[in-house]
Amino acid sequence: VGGTEQAQVSEACVVLATLFGREILKIIPGRVSTEVDARASFDTEATIGHAKKIIEIYKTLGVPKERVLIKIAATWEGIQAARALEAEGVHCNLTLLFSFAQAVACAEAGVTLISPFVGRILDWYKKNEPKDYTAETDPGFCPCNGFTVTTRSTATTRLLWRPRSVTPGRSSSSVGATTLP
Repeated sequence: VGGTEQAQVSEACVVLATLFGREILKIIPGRVSTEVDARASFDTEATIGHAKKIIEIYKTLGVPKERVLIKIAATWEGIQAARALEAEGVHCNLTLLFSFAQAVACAEAGVTLISPFVGRILDWYKKNEPKDYTAETDPGFCPCNGFTVTTRSTATTRLLWRPRSVTPGRSSSSVGATTLP
């Protein structure tokens, strides 16, 4: 491995993440999610390049791309990268979703999975609009109902809603809102 010390560390981190991913896949069914370099969040081509590199490393480790989710920030550029990757059969997990508009854009791009940051949305409201929130009034949790409606109506993608922060009230309210047909 050549390049600067920073490039070598970045390369080592990607290899380590894929090695962990391979080990996880030995004990679970389904897919493992591996994140592209966050510094590429606002660069579509760089995100695609990082994603393809991750898929290639998994391939050398004997892991087919069908068992990998590429985790990408849901910026406009990240969503465009996910659209292109999904068209090539690379499954994407879009994260850092804070709005209904982002969920719609992800659905229209045909992404495999979205990961809304429900807990961070609630944190903002607790700080700026202090009051007691329930599962029914939680401003971070409520948009997820819209996510499922939107993705069902587009019929172009299969999204999984997986909250980042789940309290007992939230988890019981999310039953049945996981995988869409």
